[in-house]
Parts: sequence; structure tokens; C-alpha cells
Amino acid sequence: MPEGYETGNQRRRRIGNEMREGKRPYPKYPSRESRIADTSGMFDENGKYIYPEGSGFNYGQWCKDHPDSTEAGSYGTKVS
Repeated sequence: MPEGYETGNQRRRRIGNEMREGKRPYPKYPSRESRIADTSGMFDENGKYIYPEGSGFNYGQWCKDHPDSTEAGSYGTKVS
């Protein structure tokens, strides 16, 4: 490993320690109230994100579309 190399776990730990020591600010996330007041149309009246039409992944549908896959053979079968 190169000198000064830092793994992902070491980086997360260092950043967490810096935030607790006050050397680094904590991240700011939008509040529920600010998401409700948002007028971009990305959030509903409860502050929940509205996913675009057709987005997402349906595992059951994927198995139906790919019946020859190894995963489709075990999907929906019960093991007693």
C-alpha cells in the first residue's frame, strides 16, 4: 500500500472523530418541513420523495422476464 493510504473504514472513523471534536461540521439534511414547503414537485404533502414513473426495480418481474436465470428457478418456491 502506498504511504499515507487510508481505507474506507479509517476515513469514516477519522471524519466521525473530527465532527465530534468540532474540527468538521456535521452534515445538514433538509427537514420534513422544508421538504413539504418545497415547490419543485419532488416531494408530496407529507414530505416524502415522489419517485419518477417507471423508476425502481421489481425483482419478481425481473425473474418472470428472465426465466432461464439461476435466480428465477428458486423464486417463488417454498421450502418446507
